[in-house]
Amino acid sequence: MNRILSVGSTFPAFKKTAVVSLEKGKEFSDLSSEALFNNEKWTVMFW
Repeated sequence: MNRILSVGSTFPAFKKTAVVSLEKGKEFSDLSSEALFNNEKWTVMFW
């Protein structure tokens, strides 16, 4: 299901593997909604 969220919408819970670096051995990291909710910064997600 595709859904567009706007400011103030509740973001769905997730856990994804993301590319975070070009450094060998440190290219990937797991990102979760829990870590972003506790960050108090703007985040743009698309996948």
